[in-house]
Amino acid sequence: MAFDSFCIRRASDNSSVNIDEVDRMICEKFHLKFTDKDYGHFYFTETEEELGAFQESISWVGLIHTIVFYSNINYGKSSSYDIEAGMTWIREYAIDFPHSVVVFTSELVEFLKKEGMYIFVNLRRDTNQ
Repeated sequence: MAFDSFCIRRASDNSSVNIDEVDRMICEKFHLKFTDKDYGHFYFTETEEELGAFQESISWVGLIHTIVFYSNINYGKSSSYDIEAGMTWIREYAIDFPHSVVVFTSELVEFLKKEGMYIFVNLRRDTNQ
């Protein structure tokens, strides 16, 4: 299972990488729980009081989807800067993610880059809006 909003590609040849294989790598790197039913979840490090009514975790795939979908990142190859800027925009105007998610996002895109991968945005937005 994967979202239609993005895929992970290899920098060397721009081919798509199996999202489940990437999930295993990310779960191992960030000590997330791997299951066959869902993607690895990042659990926020803030206290229950700091989070308030906010959820306690988000899957890394759901996080990237949220960033891509709500920040209007353009179709095509996304840089680390694009994803991090998208996260900043979302925190300002849409979802007040906890600070630990911002740090995790930065570490996640850096990890993908070091592993020779990048996020490719599949969404084509209507430019007439």
